[in-house]
Amino acid sequence: MKKHPKPSFADADRAIYVDFEGLGTPNALPVLLGSHWVDDAGNAHRVQYVFDPRLEGAALARTPEKGGTCEYVGSLDAALAKVCGVAEMEDRLIVEWSKHEEDVVRRETADTMLASVFLTRVRDAKDVAKPWKREHHDHIAFRPNDRGQKNCLPNFMELAGMPYPKILKGAARPLRHVLDQIERRGRYKSVTKEAKRDWSHLLAHNAVDCEGTRLVLMTACAEMESPRSPQMLEGPR
Repeated sequence: MKKHPKPSFADADRAIYVDFEGLGTPNALPVLLGSHWVDDAGNAHRVQYVFDPRLEGAALARTPEKGGTCEYVGSLDAALAKVCGVAEMEDRLIVEWSKHEEDVVRRETADTMLASVFLTRVRDAKDVAKPWKREHHDHIAFRPNDRGQKNCLPNFMELAGMPYPKILKGAARPLRHVLDQIERRGRYKSVTKEAKRDWSHLLAHNAVDCEGTRLVLMTACAEMESPRSPQMLEGPR
């Protein structure tokens, strides 16, 4: 498979940053797709497309009309169509952290044409972040996270000057709590305050993942493209 060119700073500035959230178990589908981008006038946009029917009430409680950022859509494909629609109309790349989003799309998207649009435009921020760290900050040693991963988003966010809020780490536990409460009580309106707080936690975690990926990619691209960058001083390879 032909590799896509790595995004430039200009690409990173205009890209749509995406992140699926789910329970993290092998057979569990994601429940929402978070998206974040900045338009050409400098206005930031965040839309969190919720497509798990169990969470329809939770999404409707956090729509823009109610001060939130959620939009309930009928399916994963419908969420993908929203993101791809903006990307196509405004000629923007779509950026993920690692390959999780494209793996989900390859596996779960029923519409092959929609999948093709996404996979043509998607870029992995880590493909730029890892060389950036190696060439400019190799003296800094990353500590592995709970899964033993050194090249995780929180480590790169801290390198880019934005430490990951510890209180927001982890999405599976709060999501499980919300889903359990909805199953027990029948609807989102009836869940406990703690469950509603966990829903807010999940949305905030997703937002930080999207915005943090943007920060890392833009910081990495800016430093890699600097005239003082070792890569630029060496010239084309």
